[in-house]
Amino acid sequence: MRRAGSFFVTLLIMVTLSFSFFFGAYAEECGKVKFMLMDKQGNVLSNEEAIVLRKSGQIIFSEHFIREWISDVENDLKLNPSLEPLKLLYLVGVDNGFITVKVEDEKFWRIEQNSERTSKIKCPTQQVIKKKESFALADLEGKWFQQDNIDDTSKQMVNRYLFFADFEIETGKYQEAKEDLDKAMALWPNNPDVLSRLCKIHLKTGDSENYKLSLIMALKANPFDKQLYFNYLTAAISQLDYASAEKAMKKSFFLYPRDPKVIYHYGIAASLAGDLSLAKALLNRLQRLDPTLARNLGDFIQ
Repeated sequence: MRRAGSFFVTLLIMVTLSFSFFFGAYAEECGKVKFMLMDKQGNVLSNEEAIVLRKSGQIIFSEHFIREWISDVENDLKLNPSLEPLKLLYLVGVDNGFITVKVEDEKFWRIEQNSERTSKIKCPTQQVIKKKESFALADLEGKWFQQDNIDDTSKQMVNRYLFFADFEIETGKYQEAKEDLDKAMALWPNNPDVLSRLCKIHLKTGDSENYKLSLIMALKANPFDKQLYFNYLTAAISQLDYASAEKAMKKSFFLYPRDPKVIYHYGIAASLAGDLSLAKALLNRLQRLDPTLARNLGDFIQ
C-alpha cells in the first residue's frame, strides 16, 4: 500500500509538472497599448487600442486597422502618445476580424516594458496565432480581393482594353493607351493591372510626379505586389523623399519578412532616412538569408 501510495504521489507530481511546463511555456501576460495611424502630413486617421502578448512578442490589431495602414504606402503606424513608429513588424496571423503581428523592434518593447501596466487583461488565447506566416499572407490576400464585385461582361471588356493598351505602350502610342486604360478604369476602378500599366506610361513619358501618384494608387489596389514597392522606392528616392521610401518598404517587409530583396531595399531606405540602427538590424537579418546582398547593404550603410 505504501508503495502504491508513493507511486500515485509521484505520478501526480509528474502530471502537475508536465501541465505546468506545457501551459507555462505558452502562458501569456497581456496588456493594451494605444496606436495611431497617421498620414504623411501628420494627421491622425484612426486610433486603435491593441492587445499586446508580451511573452510571444506579438500584437493583436483589428483587421480593419491594419488594412487601413497597408492600403496607403505613405501612412505610418505609431505609438500613442509617444509618436514612436513601429519598424520591425510582420504578419503572422489572420483570424476572425483580427490580425496578429510579430514585433521585433527592441525600442518598442523597451517603451512597452517601462510603461505603466494599467491593463493586465485576460489574454484572448484563441487569437494567439501559431500558423505559418505564408498561410496568414494567403488569407489576407484572398480577403483583400474579395471586395471587387465585377460582372463577367465588364471583366471581359477590361481585358480587351488591357490587350490594346499593351500593344499601344509597346509601340509608343501612350496617349491611345491611356485612353483605353481610362475606359477600363471606368469599368473596374481598382483593377491592379490597369493601374500598373498607368504607372508604366508615366514612367516612359518621364512624368515623375504622376508616376509616383499612380504607384500609390496601384499599391492601394494591390499591396501584395513586391515590384511595385521597389518601383515606389526608386521614385521616392529620385524626389529625395526618404521618409516615404522607408514607410513604403516597412509595409513590404510586413508582408514579406523573409524575402532577401525586400529586406535589402528596406535597409537601403532606412539608411537613406538616417535610421542606421534599423538599417543595421536589417543587415543582421539579411546576413542569414543572402550573404551577397548583405555585403552590398553593408557597403551602402558604411
